[in-house]
Amino acid sequence: GDCNDVNFGVNPGVTEQCNNADDNCDGQVDEDGAWGCVVYYADTDFDGYGNSTMARCTCVKSAPYTAQNGDDCDDSSVLVHPGALESCDGIDSNCNGVLDDEGAQGCTVYYRDNDGDGYGQVDKSKCLCEPSGQYTALEGGDCIDSVPGVYPGAEETCNFLDDDCDGLVDEGSPSDCKIYYLDTD
Repeated sequence: GDCNDVNFGVNPGVTEQCNNADDNCDGQVDEDGAWGCVVYYADTDFDGYGNSTMARCTCVKSAPYTAQNGDDCDDSSVLVHPGALESCDGIDSNCNGVLDDEGAQGCTVYYRDNDGDGYGQVDKSKCLCEPSGQYTALEGGDCIDSVPGVYPGAEETCNFLDDDCDGLVDEGSPSDCKIYYLDTD
């Protein structure tokens, strides 16, 4: 069964190698699994990333087994692969296991709103595809985010708080204030 009796390294008992020769005399040259082969993944969308469940160890890549990275989470879309630009579309475009990451294209700035009054803290914001957790307010500027009635534009009341977040406390004529007159004697 020796197919090359002048070469000691070629006979039916040796392991096939990636060398453009039929080392094990089975009639095939550099078949899958040969020593020195490279794992290639099927890349049906041609984005350079393949399907981890479809792999072959071959000496030469051949379609569709052309990608050396098998981390593509959707091999039917050229726009979905590790490192792809994430956008607000309900798809895990960058294959990190998270849909619509913070900072994705098309995101909206949400402010942290601890008191649920619709206004959040200017210094605590995230660009998200949809509200999440306490990041629900579309408006910032809440000067006391632990009191629901305090936010920009709120009605000022006599409570020793800056209800309307304008930097002044109990200014003007708040509705529940009492009028006091100067009594110098």
